Amino acid sequence: MKKALLSFLLLLGTLATGCDKPQDDTPPALAQEKTAGNAVIFAINPDYPPMEQVDPKTGEIVGFTPELLKAIGEKGGFTPKLKNVDWKAIFGALETGEVDAIISSVTITEERRQKYDFSDSYYSISQRLVIRKGDADFIKGIDDLKGKKVGVQIGTTGALLMEKQYPTIERATYDSPIPGMADLIEKKISAFMVDEPVALQYSKQKPDSKDQLLVLDARFSEEHYGIVVRKTDHELLDKINKGVRAVKEAGIDQELRKKWLL
Repeated sequence: MKKALLSFLLLLGTLATGCDKPQDDTPPALAQEKTAGNAVIFAINPDYPPMEQVDPKTGEIVGFTPELLKAIGEKGGFTPKLKNVDWKAIFGALETGEVDAIISSVTITEERRQKYDFSDSYYSISQRLVIRKGDADFIKGIDDLKGKKVGVQIGTTGALLMEKQYPTIERATYDSPIPGMADLIEKKISAFMVDEPVALQYSKQKPDSKDQLLVLDARFSEEHYGIVVRKTDHELLDKINKGVRAVKEAGIDQELRKKWLL
């Protein structure tokens, strides 16, 4: 009887200890990192050629950004893994732990710094206006777009710029530049405000649009891309910055700019 009672008390103690055990609040992506070696999961929205795009033949994410990230990982001592995430959900994916970081042509802004940490800048750009070549005689600057419709991508610095600096110009919003450029060609909008690399890609490189689109000379901002992490992930940020600085010192970023015609 005493043995049975002792066993019962030991069982209760074990159950109580299990109930008191603290839960593991590690975000899913970081938990996966622990079991997958030194992998770090990066969210990317591949709708920004030539920075990041999907190869239609292979389905793989290619461009300046993925190749730069691979080099950053090698120099920083981690293995980057890309996860295709829609732009509208990309910051939420970081906050919930679905990913460890974001590398998707994200401009460093003071507003974003309040919620997230950024790496050193790895690329500098400006906002540019893309128009149809056939409209070049009467659209020479943004003032000529009054009474017309300008496309922007939701949640981007281009959209914010148009909203704050040119509130009287009507805006058409898009989830990505791809349908916006298509609407521009089809004369559904008169211009598209977008990051410079994308503007130049559509107006100078893409076979289906380069003969139809033109980038105006004006530069509307000075911006810098950075890699985004949660404010608590100091060790990860240190690794990323180590990689970014080493890549720049080695001139790898400049080599990739030439390769991707940037």
